[in-house]
Amino acid sequence: MAPEEKTIYCIEQINLTLNELCKRVDVKLEFIDIQEALCKVCICDESGLVLKCLSAKKMVESLKCYDFNYLKFEILETVVLDESILPSGVPVALNEQIVKSNNQIWEIHKNDDDPKPSNPHAHNRESGYKLDLSNGNLFKKTKYIGSIRKKKLLLIRNKVKNVSLPELCI
Repeated sequence: MAPEEKTIYCIEQINLTLNELCKRVDVKLEFIDIQEALCKVCICDESGLVLKCLSAKKMVESLKCYDFNYLKFEILETVVLDESILPSGVPVALNEQIVKSNNQIWEIHKNDDDPKPSNPHAHNRESGYKLDLSNGNLFKKTKYIGSIRKKKLLLIRNKVKNVSLPELCI
C-alpha cells in the first residue's frame, strides 16, 4: 500500500473503532481520543500507527481494557481563535487531514489530572497539543515541540475570562 493509502485506511479504521467504542463506553469519545489511546497502547506516534495498518477489529481489541475515564473532566473555559496560533511546520494529527478549519478551539479543564506544563494549561483537541499559558511552550504529551510568539500567547490569554491564569513568564 502507498503511504497515502495507508493514511486513508488508518483514518477509516479509527473512525470505525470510534463508532464501535462509543457504543461501549460511558464517555464522549472523539477521533483524537482513539488516536491517542492507540498510540499509547501500541507505543508509537501517529506515523507509526499508520504504518501498523491495524484493522478496526484489531484496534477495538487493543483498546478493550483501555480506561477512557480520564476524559470525564469539566471544561472551565473554551477559547475560539479566528486564526491558528500554532507555528507553521508542526506535525498535525491524523484527523486534521480530513477536517480543515480556520478556527482553533482551546480548552482549559478543571481538575486536569496533568498539572504540566502550567496549571492551568490549554488543550487543543484537534491536534492533541498542550499550551503552557505562562510562556507559550507547546507540548505533545510531555514532549516539547516548539513555542508560540508572545503576541499569540497574549491573544489567547486575553480571551480567557473565567479562569485565573499562571503568571506570564515570557
